[in-house]
Amino acid sequence: GRPDSRMRLKSKEGETGTARKDREEKLWRKWIRECASSLLVNSGQRTQTGRLSAVACEEKQIGMLWKPVQGLTQEQAKAWAVWLNSTPGRLMTLIQRGKSLDFVVYDPAGLLKIRVPRLDRPRTIARLARAWEETREMDVPQYREGYTSVRQAWDRAVCEAVDEADSGKVREWADRLNREPAISVEGFFG
Repeated sequence: GRPDSRMRLKSKEGETGTARKDREEKLWRKWIRECASSLLVNSGQRTQTGRLSAVACEEKQIGMLWKPVQGLTQEQAKAWAVWLNSTPGRLMTLIQRGKSLDFVVYDPAGLLKIRVPRLDRPRTIARLARAWEETREMDVPQYREGYTSVRQAWDRAVCEAVDEADSGKVREWADRLNREPAISVEGFFG
């Protein structure tokens, strides 16, 4: 879809159309300045029909259901988007789920606990950002479509970029997620 490029506020009692438009423009500029980011993290999704945990954008965006993550360069945002959409990233976001297993609502405070590649590791960031570039035009099917080529590409990039990554274990996790999308991840980390 196309990102929104403007907003419309309700007029205050007695406010003219010009005054409302000025207020809209001022608020929009403030949001872009203070909240916009090249990385947006999903705040909730269905475990079977969801597609992504995060998106990286060339232009900074704001979001409500997609939470912006400030303080990242575009390359870092692309790297973290690949990481968060990979099997290990998806498992970490599932750990932070709310009470529903069918429609996961992520706790914003819990999302701060997700482990992500360190920004001071340029080789890791560069490899993951390159994977974003390589897959940016690929369709991302719903999770229930299985372990698709785009998800395999993200996992392969993670295993190449992160020294501790075990490609056999990552593939095992992906297979389990595909067999049971509402899987309890506690067995992996408990």
